[in-house]
Amino acid sequence: QLGNDSTTASSVPVQVSGLVSGVTAISAGGGQSCAIHNGAAKCWGSNSNGRLGNNSTIDSSVPVQVSGLVSGVTAISAGLRHSCAIHDGAAKCWGWNILGQLGDGSTTDSPVPVAVSWVS
Repeated sequence: QLGNDSTTASSVPVQVSGLVSGVTAISAGGGQSCAIHNGAAKCWGSNSNGRLGNNSTIDSSVPVQVSGLVSGVTAISAGLRHSCAIHDGAAKCWGWNILGQLGDGSTTDSPVPVAVSWVS
């Protein structure tokens, strides 16, 4: 989850690979971390349930690009096996969805961002 291309724990801060500038937000979740880097969403760590959002379930010890969120991301939050972001003013989530966490009206996991459905 540290994003420094290692699985070794650290008691001091370490540099996240590739994110040396341009980071405007960061969030640590239940096994994954995510950041906004130059307007894009990037995540790293455990990828069970597709929680990194890169259309895969392969873990990554360095940041990977969240599918489709290459610009226009203004907020990001990593949760328990899922993550969400504000992209061009719209809420999108990905990962574990057993209890409907993704807000798309289903309970199907998604390894890519899905739009949060608004019910009125």
